[in-house]
Amino acid sequence: MKNNFGIVLHESRCTNNCVFCGGKKIGNIKKNIAQELAKIDQVIKDGQVIERIEISGQDPGEYDKLPEFVAKIKSRAGVKEISLFTNGKKLADKKFLKKVVASGVDHFILPLYGHSAKIHDKVTGSIVSFALTSRGIANLYELKQKVSFQCLITKENQAYLKELVLFLAKLPFAEFCRLGVPCYKKNNKKFIKSIPDFTLLKNQLSDALLVCQQRNFNLQLFDMPRCLVNFYYRNMVANSIPDKAYENLKKNKFHSFKILRNQAVPEYRLKKKCVNCKKCVCFKTCSGFFANYIDFNYFKCQPILEKRT
Repeated sequence: MKNNFGIVLHESRCTNNCVFCGGKKIGNIKKNIAQELAKIDQVIKDGQVIERIEISGQDPGEYDKLPEFVAKIKSRAGVKEISLFTNGKKLADKKFLKKVVASGVDHFILPLYGHSAKIHDKVTGSIVSFALTSRGIANLYELKQKVSFQCLITKENQAYLKELVLFLAKLPFAEFCRLGVPCYKKNNKKFIKSIPDFTLLKNQLSDALLVCQQRNFNLQLFDMPRCLVNFYYRNMVANSIPDKAYENLKKNKFHSFKILRNQAVPEYRLKKKCVNCKKCVCFKTCSGFFANYIDFNYFKCQPILEKRT
């Protein structure tokens, strides 16, 4: 069995203070790493083949010993590709970046929340984040690395999605660009003020996607319902969770989980459809939307009644 495998360094540090998450000091990273390495060993012992590994977490890119950890993964799993989700700030240090590349990371996935420092830094809560991330991107480009971008929509940047798309389209070295909405955790009181206004977002997002089509720019929507776009949009990723990503987090007392199709899914990433979704012509092809947005009345599903082409 071949799979895309997820490693979550939830005890890593993040010096951003994003509106949907917040910053974090480094925690019990040694235990975290031991659990993830054991998870890899068990999968290999079970006779499964791991083709691709995604490393995510608070921000694994800010972990000083990341190169050593990646080297261990590479030697144990022998994977074709190791992807790193990171805010990119520490990649501004070219010496550290070269160590990460040499250890085995060959795909870097970074967030951009705006086309300018004013917008990006407002989302990240860090006045240096745009400058450092931009420098990291420049270093990646200079070293000819595979780079992708994963951008999240909040109230702070939703009015500038068209500008963000145009900015991303000017980065010719990007492997892919994705756009989504942050998960909403029920206990995250901080994020409430920054939840997108979905009544406005439908037109704002649709206008941005029209720009993508006009420029033949391959922007993917991930974990988004089809009724959030005014027309049929082909490039939609229904599920962005890699295999085995949250297996060790199931033991975390702060999160509840559900097993769906042999995959551990945290409560805040669970999706659902509304009763009136049954009327929608996309009912079978749409994955629905994050249940917390629907349950807390931040988003109302709007069934599409006529087939779109």
